[in-house]
Amino acid sequence: MLTFGLVGGALRFEHAILLPEDRRTAFDVALISFVLVSVVSMTLFVIAGVGYVQLTDRGQDMAVVLMYVAVALLLGGWAQTLNFLALREKEFRLTANAKILRAVTLSIAGVTGGFIRPAGATLMLADIIGKLAALILFLKKFWRQLAAHASGAALSRVLAAAKTYRRYPMVSLPGSMINTATFSITPVMVAAHFGLAVAGFYALVDRVLGAPSSLLGTAVGQVYMTELADLKRSSPGRARALFIRITVTQAKIALLPIILIAVIGPSLFALVFGEAWRDSGEFIRPLAVLYFLSFVVTPIGATLTVLEQQIRQFWWDTSRLISILAVWGAVGWFDLSPMTGLLVFASTMSVYFVAYLILCHSSLARLAHT
Repeated sequence: MLTFGLVGGALRFEHAILLPEDRRTAFDVALISFVLVSVVSMTLFVIAGVGYVQLTDRGQDMAVVLMYVAVALLLGGWAQTLNFLALREKEFRLTANAKILRAVTLSIAGVTGGFIRPAGATLMLADIIGKLAALILFLKKFWRQLAAHASGAALSRVLAAAKTYRRYPMVSLPGSMINTATFSITPVMVAAHFGLAVAGFYALVDRVLGAPSSLLGTAVGQVYMTELADLKRSSPGRARALFIRITVTQAKIALLPIILIAVIGPSLFALVFGEAWRDSGEFIRPLAVLYFLSFVVTPIGATLTVLEQQIRQFWWDTSRLISILAVWGAVGWFDLSPMTGLLVFASTMSVYFVAYLILCHSSLARLAHT
């Protein structure tokens, strides 16, 4: 629930912060994001509070979880908005420090809380503390600027900014929800079709191979988004060269490691994680191409959004989800083995990643000729 909330709490307006030519409009869009996140999170908190008063036992437990989601959404949504503002200002060190501070604070709070009182509530509190730490770091940089801008903001100008970037809530938001659902459904389908043991093997592979794509890809992607938005405004003809440079560099970084891991995966997993996890290494082989392409595509994943090609992005997200659901339906219908089923899944996802590269390249080529 929190994942979907962070994706849609600001109706994707935070992504539009990178686009305006003037700084004032960018801050207007940031204000829109702050207000939307605040309204959504406070509404959820009130609903949870009413539920806590009216319900008993398990109902109250669920209400407490919803309260956590509301607070985490508020802190995380504000920090996410400020992160985009920092990217626009090219404060890359600030964004990196905020991410590190959140991770360190979360770990310390989680371990400390675990010793004092091991419980789910402790983990939720640790997550809130981590998000709060990152938010405070961002606010130290932007608080005065935001306060000064908010005091002089005109409602008509803010509404005009919302109208200008209306495609973000209208098109990008449902597309992003669909994208989140696509990635969320895969572990569930693996467990449903092949059992918890295979799901555990898949989860370990996904954590080992997906972590570099997530960490490095996200870091590179934030810089890429900022540079692409700048080039879109000032020098559209150079945008395609940036895209090609990033994808080629990512491919060069990932190619040899992914081949090596695919070859020695079972032995490597047995050595590092224990003999019981050797089978997990076997699952690397049908998934290797997928993770290679994921590493290449992750940094440029916001290309169509930055180019305001949200409809193209929406249909790509939608068709991919439909295809993945069809794949898992076929896996069950034909009673495919785990290896074969994951190979079909990975092949389908890989085709969509290649299609996305082609879509981005063609969109950038058109931008160069405008």
